[in-house]
Amino acid sequence: MLLPAPYAEVAAATKGFLPEDEGLALYDAALTAGPALWLEVGTYCGKSTVHLGAAARVAGAHLVTLDHHRGSEENQPGWQWHDTSLVDAHTGRLETLPSLRRTLWDAGLDDIVSVLVATTQQVASWWTTPLALLFLDGNHTEEVAQHDYAAFSPHLLPGGLLAVHDVFPDPADGGRPPWHVVQRALGEGFEQVADRGSLRVLRRPGHVGLEPGSPAWTLLLAISGHPGLSSAELAALTGLDVSRPGRDLLAAGLVASSRFERSDCWTRTSSGAREVARLRS
Repeated sequence: MLLPAPYAEVAAATKGFLPEDEGLALYDAALTAGPALWLEVGTYCGKSTVHLGAAARVAGAHLVTLDHHRGSEENQPGWQWHDTSLVDAHTGRLETLPSLRRTLWDAGLDDIVSVLVATTQQVASWWTTPLALLFLDGNHTEEVAQHDYAAFSPHLLPGGLLAVHDVFPDPADGGRPPWHVVQRALGEGFEQVADRGSLRVLRRPGHVGLEPGSPAWTLLLAISGHPGLSSAELAALTGLDVSRPGRDLLAAGLVASSRFERSDCWTRTSSGAREVARLRS
């Protein structure tokens, strides 16, 4: 699917390292993700952010894009991808945040994209929000690439998408850390669902279903305060279609997890679980 206007024009004019065909593949994949929170690791000037933000608007999702905006190793002076036009005269260091802000303004995505300026190490220590999509395109050293996968992929909801950029099976074509991340994810049960150029898209196993006795079912029963409701009754109560997997169930899982931390939720979840167990016995 083509990236619609004005996003296509803005993306084409934005500095970055995402080829057009890979950007479109990322956009297409993101359209299948759920209407929950998405996280992009590695922003640069926002080329991929435009693709993801455009898809997030269609999907009813919200995108957080995370970067320290000082550039990776290959963007530093003396390296191949150093751009002197992005150097901040005040600090003498690379600074891509102003470019990103202009990109989001031009694309009209300020309401869809939240900009997080920090390292992944800083954010990993406090991040707890479930994700429907995770795009890894940050620092490509082995240590940081593995850290980013280990820190954020556990937050993917069942059925959530993991996209990884700069994946090269042949070492002669590029660095190996993103390839190693993909191999690790496949070994941990992720399923590859798309690839284009150096982009790989994988899906976390499972889906947020509400089969009787499932964790999401139990949790929503507990939250509702009415354990033992049928699917139709729970649908009427929550406004969600709980009879099939899909976007409504992904939203239900997010609602459940976000409400789980409320003060009396632990007690209600426990009682709901006992009631479901009783009904199934």
